[in-house]
Amino acid sequence: MMHEVYHTLEVGAIHFSMILLELFFQKRNFPACNFNSMYKSLEIENFRSIKHLNIEDLGRINVFLGRNNSSKTTILESLFLLIGTTNPELIIRIHNFRDLILNEANDLSFIFHNLDFNNTIKIKVLSEIQNDFREVTIMPSSAVSKTKKIEVDVENLSYESTRDENEVNELIINATIKKRRSPQKKAISKLTHHKGVFNLTPPNDFSDNLRGVYVTPKIPLAPNLVKELESLIINKQHRSLTSMLKAIDPLITDISFGTNRMIYVDVGMRRLIPFNLLGDGVRRYLSILLAIYNARDGVVLIDELENGLHFSTLAHLWDDMIRTSQEFNVQLYITTHNIETLHYLKSTLEKDRNKDFQQHVRAYTLRNINGVHKSYKYEFKGFENAIIEGIELR
Repeated sequence: MMHEVYHTLEVGAIHFSMILLELFFQKRNFPACNFNSMYKSLEIENFRSIKHLNIEDLGRINVFLGRNNSSKTTILESLFLLIGTTNPELIIRIHNFRDLILNEANDLSFIFHNLDFNNTIKIKVLSEIQNDFREVTIMPSSAVSKTKKIEVDVENLSYESTRDENEVNELIINATIKKRRSPQKKAISKLTHHKGVFNLTPPNDFSDNLRGVYVTPKIPLAPNLVKELESLIINKQHRSLTSMLKAIDPLITDISFGTNRMIYVDVGMRRLIPFNLLGDGVRRYLSILLAIYNARDGVVLIDELENGLHFSTLAHLWDDMIRTSQEFNVQLYITTHNIETLHYLKSTLEKDRNKDFQQHVRAYTLRNINGVHKSYKYEFKGFENAIIEGIELR
């Protein structure tokens, strides 16, 4: 199996609403791993607004709450980089997610805490299995730029300053992966800016089978997930997906492809209609479910879960995400700023068929107090009591 190789990327031509981390050209089905081997803790250092943050006791479903600018999205971005530890292109993609295009070498500082290249980025996850971890560090090719002292005399007011002689134009990404019953693997990749173009240097002869999908708040269905839908239809495995969509639009009886790779749905009219004519909620719903289908034995990152969805569909969505995350052995990381989203998670977990799953759900409130980030964990009983007592979790 070959690792995907990217050579040269002209950033201005790229705009993604959702990206699947395809680590192989061919899709493979790997044996389902025990949930205990999924990630149980996350540590972030010097990434974007986060100087240091440690999150313990992660579950199958992890919901991050907090006020604006509390770094909820930053946590998802750090995990995205960690899933694709050897793909330097992901540094560019996380900026595309924010509608930000990197143009200059100095723009590489956007991922460093306080925009300071001296702050080496370190992101690490651990599983419950001893010595089973995944880690990435990111640093400029020269940790400290050489400087030259400048003395200036302006109208007899003397002062000194410094300027960079050598600007940073390259990032070094060091990846370390240790899996149970396997030797530790290390790899180095690079992202280099030269004459307005970012050049990508992935490692040679390095493979990694972890799959992950990042679902941004934007609505359009990503090309990679369209391919997943096509595979489900061809293999007659899309019926359960259709039945889930019926929960939010009872008129939907089937989904298929037409000319020019356009998705069509049957809503009982005399002809099929393009999927894009349906509301944002149906498209968002399908994107989330396809992401879980596509990330078997992996990770799905969902930013602003409720975006585009009517509150009445949230109970159905939680129910479907609980079921499909178990079926496909997927760990979910979700951000929200809507307390109703947590209310519907609570009511869904109280159903008899989901009560055993309560132990696998975590809610984390993030706080940024004078630049110091902290997370406060709530297991099901904790956020259930907080909701009942009207305690503010966001």
